[in-house]
Amino acid sequence: MTDTTPCRPLHPFIEGQVYRECRPDAVQKLEDRIRQAYRGASKLRVRLPNRLYVRVLAVMSGHVIVISTEDPRARECFYPVEQAVRFVETGGWLQTDIEPLPVMRIPDHKLSPAQIARMAKNSDLIQPLIAMDSEALIAKARWPVVRRISQERHVAPAHVFRVFIRYLQGGMSPQALAGRWFRRLKGIGLGARVRMAAESGVPRKPAGRPRLDGRKAFVVEEMDAKKIIAGSRKYFFAGSTTGKRRRAWKLTVGDLFLNLDCSDGVPSDRELARHSPGSYPSYKQFCYWSALDDEFEMLLRRLYGERKFELWLRRRRRKTAARVAGSGAVYFVDATPLDWHLVHQITRLPLEKKAKLYLVADAFSHMIVGFYLHLGNESYDAVSLALLAAAENKVQLCARYGREIGPDEWVSACLPTRLAEDGVGASYKHGILVKKKVIRGLTVLPPYRADMKGLIEAYNSAVRKKAESVPGHTDGGPRQRGEESPIALACMDYYESVRLIISWILQTNRRVIANYPLTPEMIAVGLVPSPRNLWNFGLTELAGLRKTWPMESLMRWCLPTATARLTRDGVEFGKKLLYEPLPGTLPKFNDWCAHAAENGGWNVDVSYHPASYSWFYLHDGDDLVKMQLAPRSQRYVTWSEGDYEGHEATSSVAKAVVQAENEVRDIAHEREQYQIVVNAMAKTDAARGSVAARRRDKSDRKENLANQKHLIAAHDLALPGGEKSVAPLTELQTEDEAEIADMMEGSS
Repeated sequence: MTDTTPCRPLHPFIEGQVYRECRPDAVQKLEDRIRQAYRGASKLRVRLPNRLYVRVLAVMSGHVIVISTEDPRARECFYPVEQAVRFVETGGWLQTDIEPLPVMRIPDHKLSPAQIARMAKNSDLIQPLIAMDSEALIAKARWPVVRRISQERHVAPAHVFRVFIRYLQGGMSPQALAGRWFRRLKGIGLGARVRMAAESGVPRKPAGRPRLDGRKAFVVEEMDAKKIIAGSRKYFFAGSTTGKRRRAWKLTVGDLFLNLDCSDGVPSDRELARHSPGSYPSYKQFCYWSALDDEFEMLLRRLYGERKFELWLRRRRRKTAARVAGSGAVYFVDATPLDWHLVHQITRLPLEKKAKLYLVADAFSHMIVGFYLHLGNESYDAVSLALLAAAENKVQLCARYGREIGPDEWVSACLPTRLAEDGVGASYKHGILVKKKVIRGLTVLPPYRADMKGLIEAYNSAVRKKAESVPGHTDGGPRQRGEESPIALACMDYYESVRLIISWILQTNRRVIANYPLTPEMIAVGLVPSPRNLWNFGLTELAGLRKTWPMESLMRWCLPTATARLTRDGVEFGKKLLYEPLPGTLPKFNDWCAHAAENGGWNVDVSYHPASYSWFYLHDGDDLVKMQLAPRSQRYVTWSEGDYEGHEATSSVAKAVVQAENEVRDIAHEREQYQIVVNAMAKTDAARGSVAARRRDKSDRKENLANQKHLIAAHDLALPGGEKSVAPLTELQTEDEAEIADMMEGSS
């Protein structure tokens, strides 16, 4: 008897066999899953594998169970035997004798104690699943065991399942549970726990796939790599250019590897040549590990966000004050909200705009060298005005606000060589002082944390603490029921607030000088701490620089520029401000006013100081002409821009009261006007009747007269007086219309 049962096709599948995945759709899907798993990481850090493999987990009666070895979120895949055989025959799966696990995993002799402990712990965790053998590949049979393990070991079921999948991907070997065994997929695996082979300055091909960016990996001892990264973080700080990387390398080698004295400067090439090249890392090694550390920092920024990274994850840097050369080398600039409300000088009503205080501090002497009280949002002009105050003579600055000081009490009057800022000031590289090369450069400081700008942040905190004792103080938080509004308690105008700030700055500078940490050089020369002595020491003994410029040039660069109108009476600025030049400073101004009276005025460019309208300059070509307020505008001499705006548009409370009063007056006027009209109509109706009755009588008279004339013309009747009508009908109609028109004019 012939057996007609179809023969089951033979298959080459063996449990544990590895095939290379060559199907285009499957390869694309796996690459997308890998990119999705490592989204947010740098493209240079995530290296996709050149080859993708699948491992045969089990061969059942009708199915082949495989799993991807590269997919970080892999699951078991069930394929019918016929379909799997077709993959092999068509070249979709290529049989290979290569075991990808030894290439991907960390060798056994290089496992750290922590990795060995993790491997033993994870193996013990999934031991019940390993004992199930092929039944663990079926979800219905696996999940009750997973839940039991999670309850007994107090771990999440997802963690147990993840460890088991890692075990399957790694060829059912406990070595796959050591952690970070697929490091060629995730480049950040080059950390402290990965023990690298010792090699002195010789580049070699690293384990795993080559880097996609084409750079060579330099493998050194673990402690050497840590020293290189520490030196990069210490000497190659934020804001440095690429040209300073070699300087950072020399300082790292001299300080951390060769124990050279780097206090006097960078070690020379001749000094480094005395030591053997194998005793310190090469410049290429330093560049490699420094760039690797920077890329890892960039990855953390993208994963956790700017604010969280700057607050908790960013590496701490050295103090900027430790790098300054002397007085005037580096200035810190920062803005902080002024936590009290200002009032108008005349009306004493609250101003609508909140004030911001810009402080300028010297990194060497720790003294506050300038300030500016700004009304409004942060801007370039506010930073420029704060720097202008830093360059101004402090005796004249204080005298302008009614405070007399000695020449040695506040000595700083210059511009910095470099500026250090964050926030809006970080974009001051587009500012006029940087473009004019007055300030050589701008150092951008990281926000949210004060490890590089602790000096200016401490002053901001002191200002906020000082503001708590000022009437009208507000912390910006919600008020309690029944609590009095800080706006109602406000009593400080702009002029008084500036005087208070000046007094606080002088007090703070004295305390800073009294507690200044003297260096051994200062003690050796017998320096007596005082503002003048400390400032001069930074200029003479150190590489400080006193950068002074003509005040006229600084005002032209720093003061805000606006457009005014030149008229017959002078220069009109705003709605009520009228300026005229000082006597004898601009002889042709009278001719300009006469020309404006005959031909009309024109626009001119002016510069002004928002803190006081007495600072007003007319642009005459490249020169600035000092202007003064005309006699009729003398009331605005001490006013600031905020006072003027507050006078034009009073506070919201006062404006609401005035608006409500005006609405009440408008309603009263409307009622009065309506009553006048009603009374006039009543008087007219009583004397002449209503308008409707008069119109009705007039229309009746017109109709009766027209009917009578048409009747006479139709019957050829004699007119009163014995005359006979001989005119045709059309002429009679024309006469009737003319007569009716005359009657209408007479009645109207």
